[in-house]
Amino acid sequence: MVMEMEGATMKKWILILALFISCIVIPNDTEAKAKGSTVLKDSNYINTFAEKDGNLYFVNSFDQFPGMEAGIYKLSRDLKSQKLIRDGNFNNIYTYGNSIITFSFDENVLQQIALDGSVIREYPEIDSSDIAIDGNYIYYYKREKGLYQMKVNGKENKFLFKPKGYINEFTINNGWLYFVYETSGGSLYEAGNVNFSKIKLSNPSKETILIKNVANVDSLVVDGGFIYAVVHKTQGIYDRYIYKMDYSGKNLKRISPIESSGAFFVGAKNIYFIDNTRNDIRYMYRMTTSGKDLKSIGSARGSFTFTGYSNGVFYSVVQKYDPIRFVFHQIPLK
Repeated sequence: MVMEMEGATMKKWILILALFISCIVIPNDTEAKAKGSTVLKDSNYINTFAEKDGNLYFVNSFDQFPGMEAGIYKLSRDLKSQKLIRDGNFNNIYTYGNSIITFSFDENVLQQIALDGSVIREYPEIDSSDIAIDGNYIYYYKREKGLYQMKVNGKENKFLFKPKGYINEFTINNGWLYFVYETSGGSLYEAGNVNFSKIKLSNPSKETILIKNVANVDSLVVDGGFIYAVVHKTQGIYDRYIYKMDYSGKNLKRISPIESSGAFFVGAKNIYFIDNTRNDIRYMYRMTTSGKDLKSIGSARGSFTFTGYSNGVFYSVVQKYDPIRFVFHQIPLK
């Protein structure tokens, strides 16, 4: 099913694409469970969809769907109906209990919002959408200051670690925080200026470097005994192959035979990702976690801007061209 909504100005499209990468984190139990891996995990921490009690919540920021004003929406699973629960420009949405946690661009602060759209609390310490939620804690990054941990109730704000450079991405797994940062004097995609490290939350002052002096590491998934990520060893934004390594960073191996465009999803047996061919038609692929048995499970004409998974269906926002517009798109799990 595709629901089309006509486009706005090119300036807004550029702003949207600069702010977001493929996204969603929605828990599920559809893929067979294996020891150490219980959910199909998304590779990105910037989320545009979230789920609660079978309902989808969607952030429409900066009029990416001009038929819908900017705000947080409750969507039906067939995407045929939507209800605005709070207007405004938001980024990075999570559900926590009977609430939504998201960053308000209008107020420049992280907010906890009830499912009816009313604001429960604000987090004045957090002035960036660079967050992750694990259990009852919010983890966030403040530029120039470092990584912090705070309870969702707003208490026990705690400094964790300041790397020697700016953090680009981070994720949490089993008491460890994994993060990617540009080393001092370096820049993203400049060969030799990015490190991938981890710290133990119980002893955050000690950094363990997993990969050193590469062009970039992004799209992190840490689960089931392995780390999955896109690793750029040389300068350039392309060459986006998926790699697999041990939790120690050893035995680094490329597993995807073709490039990944951004978000990918790791389950007990398979990895799902969208190709980075930059062709008119883009495909979603499935392969095993060791990179075997590559197979297309669906496609769309245009570019997948945001993609996520829930209860047997991949939900995407696809950018169409001529004219430029965004549409919703679904691909069932196969």
